[in-house]
Amino acid sequence: MKQLTTKKSGFTLIEIIVVLIIVGILAAIALPSLFSNIKKSRSAEALATMGTYKTLIEGCVQTKASSVTTDCTLTKLVGGTSSTNFDYALTGTSNGSTDWTLTGTLKTASGGSASDTVILTKSGTSVTCSTGTGVFNGVC
Repeated sequence: MKQLTTKKSGFTLIEIIVVLIIVGILAAIALPSLFSNIKKSRSAEALATMGTYKTLIEGCVQTKASSVTTDCTLTKLVGGTSSTNFDYALTGTSNGSTDWTLTGTLKTASGGSASDTVILTKSGTSVTCSTGTGVFNGVC
């Protein structure tokens, strides 16, 4: 009579633990970089939105020079100062002035801090782009 033998297959507990440790190490290395890249990619949203706002602000300042302070606000031009990931602020417009600063700040709910900013500044005839010291540093 032949004896039936069953072949055992599967992973040992040690093999599973080793795999989990390797996956944990890879995750610990990759996740901080991933989150940083997500925040940096959001700078494209800010630059595109601020480019649109820049055009609207310049047009408003040129056509309504006598009432720039009341007419050329982001609320009047675009209906608000906030998007999903950013808060936008326009400063420096005053009666007779064509100089202004437009700042996009990454919302803290999106993982941002006060230093995570993209800034457009118009002085005279030139508009310059700069960043805060946060994750957007160097995107302009």
